[in-house]
Amino acid sequence: MIDKTSSTVIVVENDAALRGGWSRVLESVGLRARCYERPETLLRDPPFHGIGCLLLAECLPGMSGTMLAQELKSRGGDMPFVVMTDNGDVEMAVRAMKAGATDFIQKP
Repeated sequence: MIDKTSSTVIVVENDAALRGGWSRVLESVGLRARCYERPETLLRDPPFHGIGCLLLAECLPGMSGTMLAQELKSRGGDMPFVVMTDNGDVEMAVRAMKAGATDFIQKP
């Protein structure tokens, strides 16, 4: 069984309301959330080691969520990731899944 207190979900979402909402939902079920508005901020942070996953908006300033996941993987990261979007299509979903996404979801 996974110890939720050591599990962290890293959320990268440029919409402040959605970012705050994800943080509250995750913390309400006992998971830690580390939230970022921009991919560059996450890339500048020290590497994260431990159990967790990435929740990435696909449409981000500078690079897509899929591109961010690929960059993290090239730096030795191996966290599973979920891509979320509010205007996705089949092509975008296929691209994310081929890049290794665990799931592709519509934003609320």
